[in-house]
Amino acid sequence: MYEQTELFPKEKTAAPMPSSTSWNLWHGCHKCSPGCRHCYVYRRDAEFGRDSSIVRKTKAFRKPVQKYRTGPHKGEYKYPSGSVFLTCFTSDFFIEEADEWRPEAWEIMRERSDCTFYMITKRPERILQSLPADWGAVIQMSRSAVPARIREWQISACPSFWSCRCQTNPSFMNLCWR
Repeated sequence: MYEQTELFPKEKTAAPMPSSTSWNLWHGCHKCSPGCRHCYVYRRDAEFGRDSSIVRKTKAFRKPVQKYRTGPHKGEYKYPSGSVFLTCFTSDFFIEEADEWRPEAWEIMRERSDCTFYMITKRPERILQSLPADWGAVIQMSRSAVPARIREWQISACPSFWSCRCQTNPSFMNLCWR
């Protein structure tokens, strides 16, 4: 007798491990500094005939809060506590066109405050105006190229952070959810 094999194997029974994954909430950008001259997003989109200057919301927008619908982990997040989300690597989290979507993005990050959200931005001047009103943030910088109004914030450690690059200078800043 022949043993029947399954066409669709069952879900893994082990609990998911924390991972690092990209989370591109929106796609598209505008070149805003000399560092954008050789942007990989523009180069890659050109290969597919896409216009990188059009900013659009992606299907992956709710990725951090996706849950299993079946199997032994039904109802659990697909990305477990401790996961690292590499955010907006095909855009800029603080780009103006995303202002209408950003409040929902903050809510997703608030819900998943057990994860880390890593960002690089060329628009640090927009950070403070883009934060939610109840943001208990502490910003950490390693260089002085960030605008003075942002530099005044205190340094602190926190589980969730954002790294921001200011123009072509290697400036970093961590924004922490409290």
